Amino acid sequence: MKDFMEKLSKLTPGDTDLEELCTYLFKDYKALPQSDKTLLKAHSERIWHILRLLKLMAEFFGDKLSFGGGAIINYLIAPHYELEPRLTFDLDTGWLPGYKAKRVVLVEIAKFNKWLADSNETLVLPIGKERGIPLYLVMYDREHDYFPQVLSLYIPVICRHVGEPFYSYLRNRIGVELHFSRILELKKLFEKTLGVREAKIDELRFEIASMPNTPTIKVKQVFPGKLGEVEFLMSELEWQIALKIVGKIGKNFGENIEYALHDILKATVDLRLVKYLNRSRLLEHLKNLSLSPSQVLSTAEKNLKVLAEKGETYWLSFHYTYLRKKISLRELVEEALCTIKELFSLL
Repeated sequence: MKDFMEKLSKLTPGDTDLEELCTYLFKDYKALPQSDKTLLKAHSERIWHILRLLKLMAEFFGDKLSFGGGAIINYLIAPHYELEPRLTFDLDTGWLPGYKAKRVVLVEIAKFNKWLADSNETLVLPIGKERGIPLYLVMYDREHDYFPQVLSLYIPVICRHVGEPFYSYLRNRIGVELHFSRILELKKLFEKTLGVREAKIDELRFEIASMPNTPTIKVKQVFPGKLGEVEFLMSELEWQIALKIVGKIGKNFGENIEYALHDILKATVDLRLVKYLNRSRLLEHLKNLSLSPSQVLSTAEKNLKVLAEKGETYWLSFHYTYLRKKISLRELVEEALCTIKELFSLL
Protein backbone atom coordinates (compact mmCIF):
# COMPACT_ATOMS: atom_id res chain seq x y z
CA MET A 1 0.00 0.00 0.00
CA LYS A 2 2.86 2.39 0.79
CA ASP A 3 4.44 1.74 -2.60
CA PHE A 4 1.07 2.29 -4.27
CA MET A 5 0.56 5.65 -2.53
CA GLU A 6 4.05 6.86 -3.49
CA LYS A 7 3.60 5.93 -7.15
CA LEU A 8 0.08 7.39 -7.21
CA SER A 9 1.41 10.75 -6.00
CA LYS A 10 4.05 10.69 -8.75
CA LEU A 11 1.65 9.70 -11.55
CA THR A 12 -1.18 12.06 -10.60
CA PRO A 13 -1.08 15.86 -10.86
CA GLY A 14 -1.29 17.78 -7.63
CA ASP A 15 -3.50 20.81 -7.10
CA THR A 16 -0.58 23.13 -7.86
CA ASP A 17 0.12 21.26 -11.10
CA LEU A 18 -3.47 21.72 -12.24
CA GLU A 19 -3.46 25.42 -11.31
CA GLU A 20 -0.27 25.94 -13.31
CA LEU A 21 -1.69 24.06 -16.28
CA CYS A 22 -4.91 26.09 -16.24
CA THR A 23 -2.98 29.35 -16.01
CA TYR A 24 -0.87 28.23 -18.97
CA LEU A 25 -3.86 27.17 -21.13
CA PHE A 26 -6.40 29.86 -20.20
CA LYS A 27 -4.66 33.22 -20.07
CA ASP A 28 -7.20 34.94 -17.78
CA TYR A 29 -8.04 31.81 -15.77
CA LYS A 30 -7.68 33.49 -12.38
CA ALA A 31 -10.23 36.16 -13.32
CA LEU A 32 -12.93 33.66 -14.39
CA PRO A 33 -16.07 32.96 -12.33
CA GLN A 34 -15.54 30.16 -9.83
CA SER A 35 -17.95 27.83 -11.65
CA ASP A 36 -15.89 28.09 -14.86
CA LYS A 37 -12.62 27.67 -12.96
CA THR A 38 -13.93 24.51 -11.30
CA LEU A 39 -15.01 23.01 -14.63
CA LEU A 40 -11.77 23.84 -16.43
CA LYS A 41 -9.64 22.62 -13.55
CA ALA A 42 -11.50 19.30 -13.44
CA HIS A 43 -10.95 18.67 -17.14
CA SER A 44 -7.34 19.87 -17.00
CA GLU A 45 -6.58 16.63 -15.15
CA ARG A 46 -7.22 14.73 -18.39
CA ILE A 47 -5.10 17.24 -20.29
CA TRP A 48 -2.23 16.71 -17.85
CA HIS A 49 -2.35 12.97 -18.51
CA ILE A 50 -2.42 13.59 -22.28
CA LEU A 51 0.72 15.73 -22.04
CA ARG A 52 2.40 13.11 -19.85
CA LEU A 53 1.57 10.43 -22.42
CA LEU A 54 2.96 12.60 -25.22
CA LYS A 55 6.21 13.05 -23.31
CA LEU A 56 6.61 9.34 -22.55
CA MET A 57 5.82 8.23 -26.12
CA ALA A 58 8.20 10.81 -27.57
CA GLU A 59 10.98 9.66 -25.25
CA PHE A 60 10.52 6.00 -26.14
CA PHE A 61 9.60 6.04 -29.84
CA GLY A 62 11.70 9.01 -30.94
CA ASP A 63 11.56 9.65 -34.68
CA LYS A 64 9.18 6.74 -35.34
CA LEU A 65 6.21 8.84 -34.18
CA SER A 66 4.83 12.23 -35.12
CA PHE A 67 2.21 14.06 -33.05
CA GLY A 68 -0.62 16.23 -34.34
CA GLY A 69 -4.35 16.88 -34.14
CA GLY A 70 -6.52 18.77 -31.70
CA ALA A 71 -4.51 18.13 -28.54
CA ILE A 72 -1.27 19.43 -30.07
CA ILE A 73 -2.95 22.43 -31.70
CA ASN A 74 -4.97 23.47 -28.65
CA TYR A 75 -2.65 22.60 -25.76
CA LEU A 76 0.75 23.44 -27.23
CA ILE A 77 0.30 25.74 -30.22
CA ALA A 78 -2.76 27.86 -29.31
CA PRO A 79 -1.36 29.02 -25.93
CA HIS A 80 1.86 30.09 -27.69
CA TYR A 81 -0.17 32.56 -29.78
CA GLU A 82 -2.54 33.39 -26.89
CA LEU A 83 -5.47 31.75 -28.66
CA GLU A 84 -8.29 30.29 -26.59
CA PRO A 85 -8.17 26.46 -26.74
CA ARG A 86 -11.09 24.13 -27.21
CA LEU A 87 -11.12 21.07 -24.94
CA THR A 88 -10.20 17.76 -26.56
CA PHE A 89 -9.32 14.49 -24.87
CA ASP A 90 -7.52 12.19 -27.26
CA LEU A 91 -4.06 12.16 -28.77
CA ASP A 92 -3.40 11.68 -32.49
CA THR A 93 -0.09 10.21 -33.58
CA GLY A 94 1.38 8.96 -36.85
CA TRP A 95 3.68 5.97 -37.36
CA LEU A 96 6.26 7.43 -39.72
CA PRO A 97 7.76 4.15 -41.03
CA GLY A 98 4.18 3.24 -42.05
CA TYR A 99 2.58 -0.17 -41.57
CA LYS A 100 0.38 -2.60 -43.48
CA ALA A 101 -0.55 -4.72 -40.47
CA LYS A 102 -1.36 -3.36 -37.01
CA ARG A 103 0.54 -6.18 -35.33
CA VAL A 104 3.76 -4.41 -36.39
CA VAL A 105 2.90 -1.51 -34.08
CA LEU A 106 1.38 -3.72 -31.37
CA VAL A 107 4.76 -5.45 -31.00
CA GLU A 108 6.30 -2.01 -30.41
CA ILE A 109 3.55 -1.14 -27.93
CA ALA A 110 4.40 -4.28 -25.92
CA LYS A 111 8.00 -3.03 -25.72
CA PHE A 112 6.72 0.40 -24.68
CA ASN A 113 4.68 -1.17 -21.87
CA LYS A 114 7.74 -3.02 -20.59
CA TRP A 115 9.72 0.23 -20.69
CA LEU A 116 6.95 2.00 -18.74
CA ALA A 117 6.97 -0.72 -16.08
CA ASP A 118 10.78 -0.74 -15.83
CA SER A 119 10.75 3.07 -15.53
CA ASN A 120 8.20 3.03 -12.66
CA GLU A 121 5.65 4.85 -14.83
CA THR A 122 2.90 2.28 -14.16
CA LEU A 123 0.72 1.49 -11.19
CA VAL A 124 -0.78 -1.67 -9.72
CA LEU A 125 -4.09 -1.10 -7.93
CA PRO A 126 -4.15 -3.48 -4.92
CA ILE A 127 -7.46 -5.38 -4.89
CA GLY A 128 -6.59 -8.15 -2.46
CA LYS A 129 -3.79 -10.10 -0.84
CA GLU A 130 -1.03 -10.33 -3.47
CA ARG A 131 -3.54 -9.36 -6.17
CA GLY A 132 -3.51 -6.18 -8.20
CA ILE A 133 -4.83 -4.59 -11.40
CA PRO A 134 -2.18 -2.94 -13.61
CA LEU A 135 -2.94 0.65 -14.67
CA TYR A 136 -1.07 3.26 -16.75
CA LEU A 137 -0.27 0.60 -19.37
CA VAL A 138 -1.38 0.74 -23.02
CA MET A 139 -4.39 -1.41 -23.91
CA TYR A 140 -5.79 -2.33 -27.31
CA ASP A 141 -9.11 -0.52 -27.82
CA ARG A 142 -11.09 -3.20 -29.66
CA GLU A 143 -14.35 -1.30 -29.18
CA HIS A 144 -13.20 1.74 -31.19
CA ASP A 145 -10.76 0.13 -33.63
CA TYR A 146 -12.62 0.65 -36.91
CA PHE A 147 -10.11 1.54 -39.62
CA PRO A 148 -7.35 -0.65 -41.14
CA GLN A 149 -4.67 2.07 -41.04
CA VAL A 150 -5.55 3.56 -37.64
CA LEU A 151 -4.74 1.63 -34.46
CA SER A 152 -6.96 2.58 -31.49
CA LEU A 153 -5.47 2.32 -28.00
CA TYR A 154 -6.09 3.57 -24.47
CA ILE A 155 -4.42 3.87 -21.07
CA PRO A 156 -6.44 3.61 -17.83
CA VAL A 157 -5.39 6.32 -15.38
CA ILE A 158 -6.58 7.42 -11.93
CA CYS A 159 -8.25 10.84 -11.68
CA ARG A 160 -10.02 12.90 -9.06
CA HIS A 161 -12.80 14.41 -11.14
CA VAL A 162 -13.32 12.58 -14.46
CA GLY A 163 -14.00 8.97 -15.33
CA GLU A 164 -15.90 6.18 -13.58
CA PRO A 165 -15.63 5.39 -9.83
CA PHE A 166 -12.75 2.95 -9.43
CA TYR A 167 -14.86 0.09 -8.00
CA SER A 168 -17.54 0.27 -10.72
CA TYR A 169 -14.86 0.58 -13.42
CA LEU A 170 -13.24 -2.62 -12.19
CA ARG A 171 -16.62 -4.35 -12.14
CA ASN A 172 -17.91 -3.11 -15.48
CA ARG A 173 -14.73 -3.02 -17.57
CA ILE A 174 -12.57 -5.77 -16.07
CA GLY A 175 -15.08 -8.02 -14.34
CA VAL A 176 -13.53 -7.69 -10.87
CA GLU A 177 -15.90 -7.24 -7.92
CA LEU A 178 -14.17 -5.65 -4.94
CA HIS A 179 -15.11 -6.63 -1.42
CA PHE A 180 -16.77 -3.79 0.47
CA SER A 181 -13.96 -3.66 3.06
CA ARG A 182 -11.38 -3.27 0.25
CA ILE A 183 -13.42 -0.43 -1.29
CA LEU A 184 -13.47 1.39 2.04
CA GLU A 185 -9.73 0.81 2.50
CA LEU A 186 -8.96 2.20 -0.96
CA LYS A 187 -11.28 5.17 -0.41
CA LYS A 188 -9.34 6.12 2.72
CA LEU A 189 -6.09 5.72 0.81
CA PHE A 190 -7.32 7.91 -2.07
CA GLU A 191 -8.55 10.55 0.37
CA LYS A 192 -5.15 10.65 2.05
CA THR A 193 -3.19 10.78 -1.23
CA LEU A 194 -5.48 12.68 -3.62
CA GLY A 195 -7.89 14.49 -1.32
CA VAL A 196 -10.95 12.65 -2.70
CA ARG A 197 -12.53 9.39 -1.54
CA GLU A 198 -14.37 8.63 -4.76
CA ALA A 199 -11.31 8.38 -7.02
CA LYS A 200 -12.10 7.54 -10.64
CA ILE A 201 -10.48 5.64 -13.48
CA ASP A 202 -10.51 7.34 -16.87
CA GLU A 203 -9.48 5.84 -20.20
CA LEU A 204 -7.01 8.06 -22.02
CA ARG A 205 -7.58 7.31 -25.71
CA PHE A 206 -5.07 7.73 -28.51
CA GLU A 207 -4.53 6.53 -32.07
CA ILE A 208 -1.50 5.55 -34.12
CA ALA A 209 -2.12 5.97 -37.85
CA SER A 210 0.09 4.71 -40.65
CA MET A 211 1.53 7.99 -41.99
CA PRO A 212 4.79 7.34 -43.89
CA ASN A 213 4.73 10.54 -45.94
CA THR A 214 3.84 13.05 -43.23
CA PRO A 215 5.84 16.30 -43.35
CA THR A 216 7.21 16.89 -39.84
CA ILE A 217 9.24 19.37 -37.84
CA LYS A 218 11.23 18.90 -34.63
CA VAL A 219 9.75 20.69 -31.62
CA LYS A 220 11.11 21.28 -28.13
CA GLN A 221 8.34 21.81 -25.61
CA VAL A 222 8.53 22.93 -21.99
CA PHE A 223 5.47 21.77 -20.08
CA PRO A 224 4.03 23.50 -17.03
CA GLY A 225 4.45 21.91 -13.62
CA LYS A 226 6.38 18.72 -12.93
CA LEU A 227 6.02 17.36 -16.48
CA GLY A 228 9.33 18.94 -17.52
CA GLU A 229 10.29 19.22 -21.19
CA VAL A 230 10.59 17.00 -24.25
CA GLU A 231 11.64 17.02 -27.90
CA PHE A 232 9.32 15.39 -30.40
CA LEU A 233 8.33 15.32 -34.06
CA MET A 234 5.17 17.26 -34.86
CA SER A 235 3.21 17.00 -38.10
CA GLU A 236 3.76 20.24 -39.98
CA LEU A 237 1.06 22.72 -38.90
CA GLU A 238 0.42 23.95 -42.44
CA TRP A 239 -0.22 20.36 -43.49
CA GLN A 240 -2.55 19.73 -40.53
CA ILE A 241 -4.62 22.85 -41.26
CA ALA A 242 -4.77 22.06 -44.99
CA LEU A 243 -6.11 18.61 -44.10
CA LYS A 244 -8.77 20.15 -41.87
CA ILE A 245 -9.88 22.51 -44.66
CA VAL A 246 -10.04 19.85 -47.36
CA GLY A 247 -11.06 16.86 -45.25
CA LYS A 248 -13.50 18.50 -42.82
CA ILE A 249 -14.68 22.03 -43.61
CA GLY A 250 -14.64 21.57 -47.40
CA LYS A 251 -15.70 17.91 -47.57
CA ASN A 252 -19.03 16.97 -49.15
CA PHE A 253 -20.90 15.00 -46.50
CA GLY A 254 -24.14 15.00 -48.50
CA GLU A 255 -27.24 14.26 -46.44
CA ASN A 256 -25.06 13.25 -43.47
CA ILE A 257 -23.69 16.72 -42.85
CA GLU A 258 -25.50 17.17 -39.54
CA TYR A 259 -23.64 14.11 -38.19
CA ALA A 260 -20.38 15.77 -39.21
CA LEU A 261 -21.09 19.20 -37.70
CA HIS A 262 -19.01 18.64 -34.58
CA ASP A 263 -15.98 17.66 -36.67
CA ILE A 264 -16.56 20.71 -38.88
CA LEU A 265 -16.81 22.91 -35.78
CA LYS A 266 -13.55 21.56 -34.33
CA ALA A 267 -11.76 22.20 -37.61
CA THR A 268 -13.27 25.70 -37.82
CA VAL A 269 -11.93 26.54 -34.35
CA ASP A 270 -8.46 25.29 -35.27
CA LEU A 271 -8.53 27.37 -38.47
CA ARG A 272 -7.77 30.46 -36.35
CA LEU A 273 -4.11 29.41 -36.57
CA VAL A 274 -3.91 30.34 -40.26
CA LYS A 275 -2.74 33.91 -39.58
CA TYR A 276 0.38 32.53 -37.82
CA LEU A 277 1.37 29.97 -40.46
CA ASN A 278 3.69 30.02 -43.44
CA ARG A 279 1.20 31.11 -46.12
CA SER A 280 3.10 29.73 -49.13
CA ARG A 281 3.58 26.36 -47.43
CA LEU A 282 -0.11 26.18 -46.53
CA LEU A 283 -1.12 27.00 -50.11
CA GLU A 284 1.25 24.32 -51.39
CA HIS A 285 -0.45 21.69 -49.22
CA LEU A 286 -3.92 22.91 -50.24
CA LYS A 287 -2.97 22.52 -53.90
CA ASN A 288 -1.67 18.99 -53.33
CA LEU A 289 -4.71 17.91 -51.30
CA SER A 290 -7.45 19.56 -53.39
CA LEU A 291 -8.46 17.72 -56.56
CA SER A 292 -10.82 20.61 -57.30
CA PRO A 293 -10.12 23.80 -55.30
CA SER A 294 -13.29 25.49 -56.58
CA GLN A 295 -15.36 22.53 -55.38
CA VAL A 296 -13.68 22.54 -51.96
CA LEU A 297 -14.39 26.28 -51.60
CA SER A 298 -18.04 25.90 -52.66
CA THR A 299 -18.57 22.99 -50.26
CA ALA A 300 -16.85 24.84 -47.42
CA GLU A 301 -19.18 27.80 -47.86
CA LYS A 302 -22.22 25.49 -47.69
CA ASN A 303 -20.91 23.56 -44.68
CA LEU A 304 -20.09 26.72 -42.74
CA LYS A 305 -23.56 28.08 -43.44
CA VAL A 306 -25.10 24.89 -42.01
CA LEU A 307 -22.73 25.10 -39.03
CA ALA A 308 -23.86 28.67 -38.27
CA GLU A 309 -27.53 27.65 -38.51
CA LYS A 310 -27.51 24.24 -36.78
CA GLY A 311 -24.26 23.95 -34.82
CA GLU A 312 -25.37 25.71 -31.65
CA THR A 313 -25.94 22.44 -29.76
CA TYR A 314 -22.29 21.45 -30.20
CA TRP A 315 -21.08 24.99 -29.56
CA LEU A 316 -22.82 25.00 -26.17
CA SER A 317 -20.99 21.85 -24.97
CA PHE A 318 -18.34 22.09 -22.24
CA HIS A 319 -15.60 21.69 -24.87
CA TYR A 320 -16.07 25.38 -25.77
CA THR A 321 -16.72 26.80 -22.28
CA TYR A 322 -13.70 29.09 -22.41
CA LEU A 323 -13.82 29.91 -26.10
CA ARG A 324 -17.46 31.04 -25.94
CA LYS A 325 -16.42 33.88 -23.63
CA LYS A 326 -14.28 35.36 -26.41
CA ILE A 327 -16.27 34.80 -29.61
CA SER A 328 -19.74 33.76 -30.79
CA LEU A 329 -20.39 30.86 -33.15
CA ARG A 330 -21.52 33.21 -35.90
CA GLU A 331 -18.38 35.36 -35.52
CA LEU A 332 -16.23 32.23 -35.61
CA VAL A 333 -17.92 31.03 -38.82
CA GLU A 334 -17.67 34.45 -40.48
CA GLU A 335 -13.97 34.63 -39.64
CA ALA A 336 -13.39 31.11 -41.04
CA LEU A 337 -15.30 31.92 -44.22
CA CYS A 338 -13.18 35.01 -44.85
CA THR A 339 -10.00 33.02 -44.22
CA ILE A 340 -10.95 30.23 -46.63
CA LYS A 341 -12.07 32.62 -49.37
CA GLU A 342 -8.79 34.51 -49.09
CA LEU A 343 -6.72 31.31 -49.25
CA PHE A 344 -8.51 29.86 -52.27
CA SER A 345 -8.33 33.17 -54.10
CA LEU A 346 -4.55 32.67 -54.07
CA LEU A 347 -4.59 29.15 -55.52
